[in-house]
Amino acid sequence: MKTKVLQLLRGSFLTSDNSSKHWRFILFLFALAVVMIYAAHRADSKVHEIASLNTKVNALKGQFVVMRTKVQKMQLESSVKEKVAKIGLVPPVNPPIRIIVSSEED
Repeated sequence: MKTKVLQLLRGSFLTSDNSSKHWRFILFLFALAVVMIYAAHRADSKVHEIASLNTKVNALKGQFVVMRTKVQKMQLESSVKEKVAKIGLVPPVNPPIRIIVSSEED
């Protein structure tokens, strides 16, 4: 048992006659480690991208609420009366008259 541990620590399994199997396995593990690191990096960058996009969405939602409030205030009858009064338009004093047209083709 002790000799196997010493052989492992010395790396003699990499220089022995059948070391090609060991080298292929080590290269496979290395490639697997590179793929795992790449996948973790991509996932981390996606998380950061999602967080920044969520921040932008929240800012745009706030901007939307502010603009909607401004538009609602501009649509109020009192606001419209003020703006048209500046150009000389005033609400009519008399209510509108309804005109009924009857056809003679009865």
